[in-house]
Amino acid sequence: MYKTRRSTSVDRPPQEVFDYITDPANDASWLSGTESSQFTSDPPHGVGATKEVVVKMMGRRIETTNEITHWDRPNTYGFKAADGPIPFTTVVRLEAGGENQTEVTLDLEAEFSGFFKMAEGLVGKQFDKRMDRNLETLKLLLEAQQE
Repeated sequence: MYKTRRSTSVDRPPQEVFDYITDPANDASWLSGTESSQFTSDPPHGVGATKEVVVKMMGRRIETTNEITHWDRPNTYGFKAADGPIPFTTVVRLEAGGENQTEVTLDLEAEFSGFFKMAEGLVGKQFDKRMDRNLETLKLLLEAQQE
């Protein structure tokens, strides 16, 4: 099983960060490789809600349904792949780190199989790079909103 933890500090309050990362309309802006993302369940959204996500990874187009597993506004947001080729879970924790600052910690676990299992080392490195890039992009986008 592949596991990674990544974190960054964002100069925005936790509520703003939570609202941004839980809105699928923003996913393509900060989640590398995301082509589309939308809720497939009716509002209000929270634990148990679902969203359809299409990503491109290692030259492959991957469609998956994600189920929301954590929704504790503005502290925790998490989801898991309900289907698709890579079973995974992601949990994002947000902690106030000072005046209008949020410590963002992202934990991801995945179970590779098939093609992805054969290339597990490469896929793991791609996930690590992708998570770092995602957090860097999130930080840049949200901090630019305050200028």
